Amino acid sequence: MNRALYVALAGFLAAALPHAADAGGMRHGKGFDAMFKAMDQDGNGEVTQAEVDAFKQARFAEVDADGDGRITLEEATAHEQAKAAERAQERLARMDENKDGAITADEMKFPGGSLIEKADADGSGGVTMDEIKAAWEKHHND
Repeated sequence: MNRALYVALAGFLAAALPHAADAGGMRHGKGFDAMFKAMDQDGNGEVTQAEVDAFKQARFAEVDADGDGRITLEEATAHEQAKAAERAQERLARMDENKDGAITADEMKFPGGSLIEKADADGSGGVTMDEIKAAWEKHHND
């Protein structure tokens, strides 16, 4: 398998499950619960191998645009680009305060208010990288 295809497929596999559940992604810890619920087709709180296989097959079919049972670099790239476009559209819609279809620098804000106000844990008037990381984690875990 050539390197480009391997990288594209690895990216797809790493991204497919969180996107299928689309609840914030695994990196923030919220996507795992949603992914589990999506796999638990009968809703009994337990996932069987058959449910995992069905989930995997459905995600594969989403990317295999021509239905030939293989995912090409073009299909993987098109799928990832479509997902990225969806996420960008959702983010821009949330930030677009005046709903004109675009955001200005004034509309581009730290979630929940001023970065300095939210992250300046020691009240110094500035923020360190540790304070930014802590504020980011708090925002995504609340």
